[in-house]
Amino acid sequence: TRHCQKKCHDENTPRFLEVLKLRHECATLLGYQSHGHYMCETKMVETPEKAEEFLLELLEVYRPKCLEELDLLLDMKRKDFVDSAANAKNEDDSKLDPWDVSYYTQLYKSKYAGVDEAALREFFPL
Repeated sequence: TRHCQKKCHDENTPRFLEVLKLRHECATLLGYQSHGHYMCETKMVETPEKAEEFLLELLEVYRPKCLEELDLLLDMKRKDFVDSAANAKNEDDSKLDPWDVSYYTQLYKSKYAGVDEAALREFFPL
């Protein structure tokens, strides 16, 4: 419920901020500019700036494909919408809600790509 979410937010936000503060403090005591610098030093990326640059490059390269795939999922939602009870309730079919993305991704995988996620779980247990 909304009350529970607010309570968790109110209780956990100060804890989270304290963790961030302590991480920064530990990193600076060890001679690093930030916790990010400390964590990246031994990684292939080496610095937080290089990590950000890499992520921005990925975003630039993959954004068109991502938008194309989201359009495909939206088309699937619209096709479902035409014949569904949602249409009778005047629900919105012009956008994908967060829960739509996972639902239509799974539907696409099983219907068009032949992927059975339940069968895959047998080979990759958590």
